[in-house]
Amino acid sequence: MLNKEIYNSACQYLARREHGYKELSTKLTKKFKEQVSKQDIIDVLDHLVHKKYLSEQRACEMYVINQTKKLYGPNRIHQHLYSKGFEPQMISDTITASNIDFARLCLLCAEKKGLQDDIYARQVLYRRGFDVGQIKKALEKLAKNK
Repeated sequence: MLNKEIYNSACQYLARREHGYKELSTKLTKKFKEQVSKQDIIDVLDHLVHKKYLSEQRACEMYVINQTKKLYGPNRIHQHLYSKGFEPQMISDTITASNIDFARLCLLCAEKKGLQDDIYARQVLYRRGFDVGQIKKALEKLAKNK
């Protein structure tokens, strides 16, 4: 029998946004601490997966979309998802399948931040998760447009 309190809390978290299995497990464990057993949480999460309320793939896809809207690059997105407990292969596949032009996204980021072709611009874009090739292309286009 499922613990209704855990189930309701999990559904509330999922109503706000998509979560991965590990991320939701961590949140529920923190919320209920020693009030419930770990097995109760696992049972609820397995039930949510079975009902397709909890989906690793869907959570990964939504995170990629949301982070690209914030002008983050593939390296930062990959690192964040990995820290949330997603499998590296799933992350790479999802980023690849998203067909996002990260070079164009890098250029948009540089334009939005008013960056010039200098060391500071390269550092900012690198910290945002773009790779060296994407940064180079973006800054070259930026220089041509000026």
